[in-house]
Amino acid sequence: AEILDRAWKELELSTGKKRYKKPKPEKIPVARPADVPEETPPEPQKDRAPESTPQPEPEIEKPEKETIPKPEAKESEKDPAIKPIQESKPVKAATVAPEKEIPPVPPQSADTPKSIRFRDYKGVPVTFGFFGTPVQIRYDKRLKVALSGAVSESAISSYWKKIGACDYENFLLQALQARKQLLLNDWGYCLFVDSISEGIYGGPSNARVLFIWFMLVKSGFDARVGFNEGDVFLLLPSEHTVYNTPYYDLGRKTFYITFLGNSSKSIQSLYTYEGNHKEAINSVDYNVYRTPDINKKIEPKKRIFTYRGNEFTVAVRYNKNVVDFFDDYPQTDLDVYFKASISPETAESLLGGLKPAIQGKSEGEAVNVLLRFVQTAFDYQTDDEQFGEEKPLFPEATLYYPYSDCEDRSFLFAFLITRLLGLEVIGLHYPGHVATAVKFTSDVRGDAVKYNNTRYIVCDPTYINANYGECMPQFKETVPNVIPITMN
Repeated sequence: AEILDRAWKELELSTGKKRYKKPKPEKIPVARPADVPEETPPEPQKDRAPESTPQPEPEIEKPEKETIPKPEAKESEKDPAIKPIQESKPVKAATVAPEKEIPPVPPQSADTPKSIRFRDYKGVPVTFGFFGTPVQIRYDKRLKVALSGAVSESAISSYWKKIGACDYENFLLQALQARKQLLLNDWGYCLFVDSISEGIYGGPSNARVLFIWFMLVKSGFDARVGFNEGDVFLLLPSEHTVYNTPYYDLGRKTFYITFLGNSSKSIQSLYTYEGNHKEAINSVDYNVYRTPDINKKIEPKKRIFTYRGNEFTVAVRYNKNVVDFFDDYPQTDLDVYFKASISPETAESLLGGLKPAIQGKSEGEAVNVLLRFVQTAFDYQTDDEQFGEEKPLFPEATLYYPYSDCEDRSFLFAFLITRLLGLEVIGLHYPGHVATAVKFTSDVRGDAVKYNNTRYIVCDPTYINANYGECMPQFKETVPNVIPITMN
């Protein structure tokens, strides 16, 4: 409250950052007709050392001749990387712990529709839906605080003092317990608080923005608010870059305008305060360590592709509620998408559907099969064509939408290579294009990059009918930026 009573100042906002300086190609090249047998990769260019490599590496000598091994009847000892599908390993989620201990979450059957209700807390109930999951939380009715008069520094300070005098602690304990039960990451928790605010305050309003701000601060996030021409805006610091979003730098942190609780509006400056709550120090972590455990709305889709004259059909099952969750995701760093978790039902159907296509094949040919799946089972369109704006798709959403582009396919391919073959993958960021490179367990021919003194073979999930070791012609002389990938 003392910080809010001090003088506020006007800050100029920077326009949203752009990931791509060059536009993505509207049409993608085809390496060879589909009916031409795939033999050895073409003569490679010299290995490209990515910009993040401290010292250039010497070129790898090309072997005199090498062909892709013929398929074998069963896995051989030379192919230890082709492993059976395994269950996802549990990972820790970035969770802000309150001062009080959160009550344990009662176990629930995976087949039972999820419903979150808190009956043992004081207050009036508010009921709302969170991506197909009904939630009821009890709150002190005094938490619905009206904004006194016109938007100003004193009005916002007065709001903070009034809501701080209410019983918000029991409310937060329920919100944080629900976060645990729904397996929400930081951004998911922000959306959850926004959903609660809508249940309490109704439609978009300045008071609703201030409610979200207060609760996020009390949850440990260094959230801020600012105002401009009668409208209040929420600002959140991020551990990642958030693209196409106005922002300002304050100290060592970057704060991004976040349209939660209010309608989006174009602004160039706002009045805000300096300083933060002593216990609110965390930035928003956009990593998806686990997909949200929300109710299942399972929908099927078939993906068909051909490899060496054989047609394969992969019947995928995805959770439409999870797809909807990702639709509300801000556009952030590419490594977030590369590392993102996939819901268990989607992973099981996708990996199980592809396993017969690679069973008994050599490492190189298995990689080519997965390349052909991602290259040809999905129709290509840029984000501008499909959505009217840049919108990277998490793998779950790529399986749902009718079109995908280079980055979407690269995220999906990296997941498949890691989970089905157990091989290391890195992302390759070219001007206006994203691809991948794979660390094989044996020497293979083809275009490659050096990263951390290791040779990675270029695998482009967008270059139609291309095999491993074939870089798109327009990028053969381009040094890409490397995106390290550590799968969750």
